[in-house]
Amino acid sequence: MNKRPHWLRFGASLALLVILDGFLAARALTAEPVASVQRQFDAAGRVLRDQQVDAQGRPHGLLREFYANGVVRYQAQFVEGRREGLEKYFREDASLSRLAYVDGQGRELASVALLADGRLSSLRCADRPLLEGRDRAWCGFSGEPSELPLHDESGRVTAREIWLHGELLRREEYDRNGRLASLQRRNGDHDVRVRYFSNGQARSESSFRVGQPEDRREGFEREWAQTGQLLRESYWQDGQLLSDSQWYLNGRLKERRILQEEENGPALMRIEQYWNSGRLRYRGSQVGGISVGSHERFDEEGRLLQEVRVDGNGMPVLRLEYDPQTGEVRKAERIGPNGLTPLPLRQEREVF
Repeated sequence: MNKRPHWLRFGASLALLVILDGFLAARALTAEPVASVQRQFDAAGRVLRDQQVDAQGRPHGLLREFYANGVVRYQAQFVEGRREGLEKYFREDASLSRLAYVDGQGRELASVALLADGRLSSLRCADRPLLEGRDRAWCGFSGEPSELPLHDESGRVTAREIWLHGELLRREEYDRNGRLASLQRRNGDHDVRVRYFSNGQARSESSFRVGQPEDRREGFEREWAQTGQLLRESYWQDGQLLSDSQWYLNGRLKERRILQEEENGPALMRIEQYWNSGRLRYRGSQVGGISVGSHERFDEEGRLLQEVRVDGNGMPVLRLEYDPQTGEVRKAERIGPNGLTPLPLRQEREVF
């Protein structure tokens, strides 16, 4: 172990520096509590990293990492071992590449990424200026909406954003050919998002109330084929799916789910599925995602083939098979813990 003590003066205080195998620790000898500084060196004696720590050895204060040319590569603030405050990244020419603000819980509240010439490549705003005042104009805290182009390393405009008081009002994203690929905009208290095919046809659209968690979502979603045919449409309220419809490319209905309120029980999700021809394929119900009641399956001609009845716990209790030609019950079986039990045939469905 290579151990070398050194004395250095910090203002009016002296500090004893002890280097241990390339790491240096320093503690100021003063009546006031001053953080220690730990430094790491490379084989050539150049500083790679320095970090302030408190009396318990936790990161506290400034942490810096350096390029071999001595330029700061990374800089962050710590409070009692937690990363908190401004965080900066630099290029070897000392130009700022990224600036962010982290709160006491380690959450990144605001950030910006910049190209070497100072143009923005990404931006995230908080509800107040946090990025050394630079975000005052970027995020529209001056009272006027800001309109910002975002660029990639080649200089191509990848997106355009409009911010006001830290809120994103509109964002357009472009593909490599400069065509609109997606759009995000504020519509009252709803956040609207649209994605596009390369031919300009809308691919998907969603509109949900701003600030609602996933289990409280309220709004709708739609999906289209490149031909413009609507493929799916869903509506949500208070986190609950109200309806969901799907279509084939030929425009015929493929599946439909509709939530139906019941007077004396929980709401039922009525489900119908269809063949490509438009004829009924399946019909049944669910409560909270659990199958209940009668579930019927039909052939491609729309004729009833099978029916399974389910109890309130989602357990199948009866299976009926039908003659597609006559509609009569061809086979009836009770479903129990010991398997299937054949039942005598009766043509009236209500008796089963």
